[in-house]
Amino acid sequence: MIYNFYPYTIDIDTKHIIDFPHDITILDKDKSSLPQFKSILTDEQMSFFKKLGVDINKLGIDYHSYNNIEIFETHFLLRGKFISLPELQVKTYLNIEYFGKEILNDINVISLSENDMNKNRIGNMQYSFKHPIIYSNKQIYQKWNCGYICCVIILKNYK
Repeated sequence: MIYNFYPYTIDIDTKHIIDFPHDITILDKDKSSLPQFKSILTDEQMSFFKKLGVDINKLGIDYHSYNNIEIFETHFLLRGKFISLPELQVKTYLNIEYFGKEILNDINVISLSENDMNKNRIGNMQYSFKHPIIYSNKQIYQKWNCGYICCVIILKNYK
């Protein structure tokens, strides 16, 4: 199913979500912060997860507190491919040795400013979609069309 989360357009299979990317280890799979994470989510934010087919109860949450701001971070893998990406992100991927210029043949590149990139949010929840090679060098991710997309969520709660 194709979803547009401007500037990202992704084509994902919501029936085959990978809830626990064991080979992508930027976060511990800590569930102790999950109740607090869930209590902060709005209905619109919950709908975002549901639309993607993600069971929130299975997510690991990384928690930080900084200057009276609670920050919750999680990520998960989706099966699918990119249709469009922001130009700044594409430039990063062009510098990865495994990809080369084939990226430019496969996606629409969206030009926007860094300030516009900060608009990828639903209220106090920022989201982004990234190629899994950013987090794991496993061979399965060493080609552009590897069949996976990593979604990163940062939720802020101001005390």
